Amino acid sequence: EGLGRAIALVTSGNTKTVVWNVGEGGSLPDFAADDWRKYVCVEPVSGWPGAAPLAPGETHELMAAIQSTLAQE
Repeated sequence: EGLGRAIALVTSGNTKTVVWNVGEGGSLPDFAADDWRKYVCVEPVSGWPGAAPLAPGETHELMAAIQSTLAQE
């Protein structure tokens, strides 16, 4: 709300959605020391923890669509 944006998230094939950030003092390849302030990671997750493994040849598809727009006043 404070940034004046509306964010929509649509997922399929998952049972949960994990939102995380490495946080201050954390590090990721290709990130500067203060880049943790500029991002959030949103990941669709299926059956974690305790998910059943896929058998050879089986597939499972996850989808996530994220849209950010300026909020209407």
